[in-house]
Amino acid sequence: LVRCGDTCVTLADLDHCRSCLNRCDEGLNMIPRCGTEGCIYSCVEGTADCDSRRTTGCETRIDSDAKNCGGCGNVCAPGQRCVDYTCQ
Repeated sequence: LVRCGDTCVTLADLDHCRSCLNRCDEGLNMIPRCGTEGCIYSCVEGTADCDSRRTTGCETRIDSDAKNCGGCGNVCAPGQRCVDYTCQ
């Protein structure tokens, strides 16, 4: 345990990840957790972080976006739509 202000913490929770007051904030469609070297973020199923900016979170629906179908930048052909990660 480590003392952070008036509290003893393990430095493994979302409020004190590897150092005092290093908070792993949540973002749009993001799931934060504390990893061995700091905050780690994963995206909610069906989403992705296509702009690589934590501030916008996992902003892209890769399960239904024809411009990012199944993954960032995977564009469906004209006239197709994205259904369950697949161009159809």
